[in-house]
Amino acid sequence: MHSPAEATAKKREVLSREARVQSILEASQRVFAVRPYDEISIDDLAAEASMSKGLLYHYFANKRELYLATLGSVFATMRQIPEDFPDLHSCLDAFLTHFEQAPALAKMVFRGGIGSDPEADALLAIYRQHQFAVFLQHARNGDQSPLMELGLRGWISFFQDVCLQWLERREVSREQVLLLLEQSLRAILASAEQWRDQSL
Repeated sequence: MHSPAEATAKKREVLSREARVQSILEASQRVFAVRPYDEISIDDLAAEASMSKGLLYHYFANKRELYLATLGSVFATMRQIPEDFPDLHSCLDAFLTHFEQAPALAKMVFRGGIGSDPEADALLAIYRQHQFAVFLQHARNGDQSPLMELGLRGWISFFQDVCLQWLERREVSREQVLLLLEQSLRAILASAEQWRDQSL
């Protein structure tokens, strides 16, 4: 058994490691959010984290492992948006507010950047499914047809691209972005509902 002093020292070591890993992830978010994956070196990431490359390798085996850990951390943050909105407009407004408060995270998620990577794709798929579930609550209106679900999933790609471009350029107002997103989704849902009614 460990003595109380040894147990305390071990706990401090664990907490120190967790704090260091969190600091590395925050630094890597800043780098991956503004530069393409292939243009970033492990030296760039170590410099941003204010540590040597050797020390960084103590925590992460390579750039890909750090990228995946960073992506997982970002998705965990992005999924913190609550799901109990009274209507579609307030739901969209909450997402946009979240992206505005953490634009670097949003850019990292929406840009992708690692190419075709199964683990990165799996993380993105989980996040997209979360978005789908949130919007589905306000989009269903009694319609659970494959066409409605197809339209909603396609609209989510549109939604992410619009948000990314707006965060980077800010050429139109926030209200215009919200209106564009809301009206485009309602148009898709109305079209799906029309086809459902015609097939009854």
